[in-house]
Amino acid sequence: MENEERRGLWGHFVRGLGESTRTNGLAYGYSIVSTAAFGLEHALDGGPSVGQCFLFAVGPSLTFAVLGAAVTRGFREQVEREPPLVLAVAAALSLLSIMAALGVTALVSWRLGGDLSWLLAPLAASVIYLVASAVESTLACGVHAVAGTEDLGNHVESRA
Repeated sequence: MENEERRGLWGHFVRGLGESTRTNGLAYGYSIVSTAAFGLEHALDGGPSVGQCFLFAVGPSLTFAVLGAAVTRGFREQVEREPPLVLAVAAALSLLSIMAALGVTALVSWRLGGDLSWLLAPLAASVIYLVASAVESTLACGVHAVAGTEDLGNHVESRA
């Protein structure tokens, strides 16, 4: 019976939803952060100029370039992937990283204002989001360890 459910329409739906949340979880959270950070910056500093919009894009771009280079040791080593179930728990915890990133955005924007704020607020939001997401992933591994389910990621992958 269980095998039939996995192959049927419901099984496809569940796998599709699982794939969507696994592969889009971090990007979805980041899109929320970047959109809301722009809104916060706009609300706290007033409407942006064209140049300030470009500055807003530079900050997160630098963040991904620097952190990407750091974790891959200068783009020479691939980072091992987390099991899908760890990613699922980490995505479920993403409210924490999103709120932390928006909090730092508001703080930087409120404190600095002007062009510097349009550069540094999204940069700080990106750093906080990525670091907090890594903490969420670490917590997710701990949740699976405490629950005794840390090996489930391997079983799910082998059945697919």
